[in-house]
Amino acid sequence: MSFVSSFDALHEQAMKASGFDDFGTTDYVEPLKLLLADYDEYNQFTELGVQLVNGWTVTSLIGRLFSQQGFKTHPQFAAAPVTRPLIILGLVRTGSTALLKLLAADPQHQTIPYWLGNTPMPRPPRETWEANPWYQATAAGLKMFYDINPEMWKIHPMFPDQADECRIVIDHTFWSSGLSTTATVPNYTDWAITADARYAYQYHRKVLGLMAGGDARRWVLKDPSHIFGLDSLLKIYPDACIVFTHRDITTSMASGAKLLWEIRKMRDAKMDLKKHGAEQLAIWGRVLDKTEKVRKQHNPAQFFDVHVNQLHTDPLGTVEAIYRQFDIPMSDDSRQALKKHIRGDVRAGHAHHVYSAEQFGLTTEAIHQSIGAYSERAMEMDRRYGKGVA
Repeated sequence: MSFVSSFDALHEQAMKASGFDDFGTTDYVEPLKLLLADYDEYNQFTELGVQLVNGWTVTSLIGRLFSQQGFKTHPQFAAAPVTRPLIILGLVRTGSTALLKLLAADPQHQTIPYWLGNTPMPRPPRETWEANPWYQATAAGLKMFYDINPEMWKIHPMFPDQADECRIVIDHTFWSSGLSTTATVPNYTDWAITADARYAYQYHRKVLGLMAGGDARRWVLKDPSHIFGLDSLLKIYPDACIVFTHRDITTSMASGAKLLWEIRKMRDAKMDLKKHGAEQLAIWGRVLDKTEKVRKQHNPAQFFDVHVNQLHTDPLGTVEAIYRQFDIPMSDDSRQALKKHIRGDVRAGHAHHVYSAEQFGLTTEAIHQSIGAYSERAMEMDRRYGKGVA
């Protein structure tokens, strides 16, 4: 059975699992069909790969069903404004997760816990989460994922109760960098990079309102997907406070290729390392060039740049600089919470993993040629903070 022919069956699985049957607006349908067609035409998934891709798709459809149920049950939350969100974006493997976890420690902020991204609803009291069957399902899914590929735990550990990427929610719209970079899907990727993604961010905003359940604290959000659609993001969140994370471009591109390779090799045993590297460079090069051009069309004060070396050597100072840039107060409670987090391991769960640009056929020269307008900013950040291998 092809992926395209399983379109209805995937929806039926999601409805059976969730108990809901309303997927809401149909703007996700054509992107999903385009994605499934590319899965069929350009990939040779193993049996495990088919299971993983189907599971990811059904999970996103379940999330959509939960959101729509919430929008109907709690329309006042879905319509609530999201004011001046602090949004972290940048190329994968540039310290954005460490920064998200650090900012999430400040009690004046709210974030997206992984499990609620999967099944959006008004945020229940924290002490009830472990007893929630949907929390348990997310925890079980993560355990299975890491059992299949323990290397992923070293590279990118995820926890059901911790702050995670907007990708989990945006995947429900089937416009996503994650969907572009974890399989060979050229037609879908061309569409995702050039699409008007406002529909995805309109959905995203409603989900944030639903999750908040009337909580008016500032949202702290993070996702590499945002560099695919910064222009669309700023149309839905015109007052967003954007934090752009950076790292030596060769190191980050190689580390990102390794991360995504670990996902892809679980699905497609015939994928070639250098073909994978070339695909990743082509995709991320295009979106970095696009993002830099979009950025130059907006007020520079709306953006703040953070190099991963800056974050690792002075995490509290980095947060203080972000707060000054965007006029965010730093209370005593906030400072103490941040210090407590810093005293622990801001990269908790990460372990050493081995990778190189060469194994993916990548060179510094080719990377800088690919990233276009972003190259100048990347080199300037390295000059200021050092390349390092953070």
